[in-house]
Amino acid sequence: MPKAVNVGLRVMKGVPIENQNFLDQVRTKAVEDPEVKGAEIGLIRSREIGGKTWNYFILKRKDEINQEFWARKLKPDEVFIVLYTAVGTYYDQYQPEFLKILETASKN
Repeated sequence: MPKAVNVGLRVMKGVPIENQNFLDQVRTKAVEDPEVKGAEIGLIRSREIGGKTWNYFILKRKDEINQEFWARKLKPDEVFIVLYTAVGTYYDQYQPEFLKILETASKN
């Protein structure tokens, strides 16, 4: 089984809805995606990190690819999205380091 970790950061402009609603749309698309059929897809939750409120959900696929989708508003029409993807045991191993990235991302 390959081992990999990936963190993606993106600012999306022209998103007039709240980040929780935005993530709900992402989550709905994931549920409908045949590639992730049978995956465990968590509910959208909120967590304060670095003084900012983030919304997120976790997707755990049967092929041991785990993803966390995080979002917070920067401006009324801008959403900051962070995606953490890890394969196999790397998911738990690097998750604390990923949270440090979110802390840094909360400073902006």
